[in-house]
Amino acid sequence: MPHSRPSSFKIFVLGNGSLLDEGISDMLIPHSQLNVTRITYTDDRTLYDLVNFEHPYAVFISEFDTLDLERVVSLIFSVPASCVRGVIVVHDETSELDVYYKPSTDAPVTTYRRKSIVVNTKEEFIDLALRVSSYA
Repeated sequence: MPHSRPSSFKIFVLGNGSLLDEGISDMLIPHSQLNVTRITYTDDRTLYDLVNFEHPYAVFISEFDTLDLERVVSLIFSVPASCVRGVIVVHDETSELDVYYKPSTDAPVTTYRRKSIVVNTKEEFIDLALRVSSYA
């Protein structure tokens, strides 16, 4: 039986409560297919539980100093009940985003396929969120 596409995609915006987090959320919230929740990173266990219970399709991470991105990406993809299809890292100084795609196998993976993408407009940013959320 083919999987049907959901009417909306749950998106997490993970950060440290900065203006960048707010800007990411503000760009995504108005789109009717995106259900956006801002989350302030506190610790790995809390993040793991949120991903496990809330089932986001994509996680945006605003890059900030104290976060080990590789560890957090691995943690997000390790959640067994996760629907997460990709993690998008927003760099605070450029328009380049790094997209980590969830592996297609259930085998433990220590490195993930990463693609750097430059977005120049709000529409490109929203399109990226939709593409990553629906990636299979």
